[in-house]
Amino acid sequence: MAFSVYKTDDGRVPAVEYLPAGAITPKAGMLLYVSSGLLAVAGGSHAPRYVSMTEKSAAVSSGTLIPVIRVAPDIIFKTEADGAGTAVVGALYDIASGGMKVDIDASTHDNFELTGAEAASTVNGTVLYGRIVG
Repeated sequence: MAFSVYKTDDGRVPAVEYLPAGAITPKAGMLLYVSSGLLAVAGGSHAPRYVSMTEKSAAVSSGTLIPVIRVAPDIIFKTEADGAGTAVVGALYDIASGGMKVDIDASTHDNFELTGAEAASTVNGTVLYGRIVG
C-alpha cells in the first residue's frame, strides 16, 4: 500500500495536475517534491508536495509529464507503517525513504501527522491515517 486519499474535509475529489518528473520510476501513491523544476521522490528531509497518480515499470525520461495530485491540509491519506513502532494520534512522523510509507519510528522531519491507526502498537503494514504536513 502506498499513499491514497482516504477523505477530504469537504468531500471533494482532488484535481489531477500534470507535472514534469525527473528520471524516476513513478509508483501510484508515491510522495513527490520538486527539485530543480522536476518531480523527485520525497522522504526524509524532503517535504512531500504531490502524490503520483501513475505507475511505470521503468524510469521515465527527465521532463516527462506525469499525473499527480497536490498535497493539501484538508486531505487525509491512508497508508501503512514501514516497520514496528507506537502509533500516537496527533504525533508527527517521517515519510520513509522511497516515499511510499510512514517511518513510524522516526520523527526528525515531522512531515506526517497521524490522525488514526488500526492499532496503537504497529508492525510493518499497519494501516495509518493522517495529513501530510511540512
